[in-house]
Amino acid sequence: MDPVQEHHHSGSLPDWQHIINAIPLPIFLHDHNHHILQANRAYGKLAGLPLEEILGRHYWQIFPKLEGPLPGCQAALAGHGEREEDVVLSSGKIFRSWAFALENEEGQYLYSVHLLEEVTEVRILAAQHQQLQEELRQRAQQLEKRLAAQQRSQKAMLRSEEQLRTIVEHSADGILVLDKKGSILFVNPAALALFARGAGELVGQRFGFPLVTGETSEIEVVRPDGRITSVEMGLVAIDWQGQPAHVVSLHDISERRHLESERQEHLCQTQKTLVETIQAMARTVETRDPYTAGHQQRSSNLAVAIGWKMGLAADCIEGIRLGGIIHDIGKLYIPAEILSRPGTLTDLEFSMIKTHPQVGFEIMKDINFIWPISDIVLQHHERLDGSGYPQGLQGKAIRLEARLLMVADVVEAMASHRPYRPALSLDTALAHIAERRGTWFEPAAVDACVSLFKDQGYVFTP
Repeated sequence: MDPVQEHHHSGSLPDWQHIINAIPLPIFLHDHNHHILQANRAYGKLAGLPLEEILGRHYWQIFPKLEGPLPGCQAALAGHGEREEDVVLSSGKIFRSWAFALENEEGQYLYSVHLLEEVTEVRILAAQHQQLQEELRQRAQQLEKRLAAQQRSQKAMLRSEEQLRTIVEHSADGILVLDKKGSILFVNPAALALFARGAGELVGQRFGFPLVTGETSEIEVVRPDGRITSVEMGLVAIDWQGQPAHVVSLHDISERRHLESERQEHLCQTQKTLVETIQAMARTVETRDPYTAGHQQRSSNLAVAIGWKMGLAADCIEGIRLGGIIHDIGKLYIPAEILSRPGTLTDLEFSMIKTHPQVGFEIMKDINFIWPISDIVLQHHERLDGSGYPQGLQGKAIRLEARLLMVADVVEAMASHRPYRPALSLDTALAHIAERRGTWFEPAAVDACVSLFKDQGYVFTP
């Protein structure tokens, strides 16, 4: 008779199985060799096995699946009392294990009891709490740096209300205390300087700005002389003299705004310079290829009109415009006599012509544009069905900007004079893209292009 059965029959543990089955936590009992003697329903459900397949087996073969017994279990067997430990499963779940050994009145070992409880969420919350504590600690350090001249020891200064008042009074940021209706109860010197008013003018008055607890917002403070100061405002709910209130912190960000404005101005100037560089390079290409003079600009203009017709965003259309006026820049590396030679090109000469998108990409790829100029240059001869060059891209693997430009490029090229042929009619060009709508060309771009010419009277400008 096993120890559990012995106790059951002796009357010391009446209705043992019913009792442990009523306990919601997984419980199992094992002998000194770690063979399971008994377990409740919760343990069986956790293990995913019926009781008859659990009894008599090593518990680490059932649940939790381990290489051997838990260290706490071994310690409990050695007579070191109850042991607790966390068990981390391969699935990432975490269980808390309690193990203790039971003895009879003569001090003989009977069996060990294990209780399990999943604590995954508790441990995650504890980790999140620790992370939050760390973030709060870092913010406290930042505040400490701002108040370095006034703070010698944050812990020492927080010991009394007077020390806290010292911090507030000498803070570089403006600090106000508002009652629940938004009336000002307290103003520190930095806030008085920010508003350029005396305490008597502010205390008792309504603050006048929207209050959103826990969020940071930006406001503009208008001084009596009309000057406007940009301020970052934070709001925290507190108890003030036993009543609900808010602490408002005001940080002057005028200098930061000024620096941001200068940075934006510099960025705009840089982009302007890059655009001018693009235009100069485009003119260089067309100087070497007089038969296609104006092709890039006209293609760009048509692609932009298609973009507007399709309802694209202005920033996207600007990228199309810039990519369009330089899409043939790779022709700089193709001999001029090939570009301007009349008659049919040889296979070798046409292969050289087909390198210009890749060459253009290599020229543009390291220039830091905010638009995908180099990709537009690279992909403007691709086709939706993968028959284009240089990469044989298909469908949406081709950038939308390039899908628009390829339509404009083909229409402008067909409708213009070339060394190897006279200009074709516009109707021929439009029929060409319409026939290949959805196979070579973006359907929406084809529709927009055809509509521009036939419904809105679009014409190419010189």
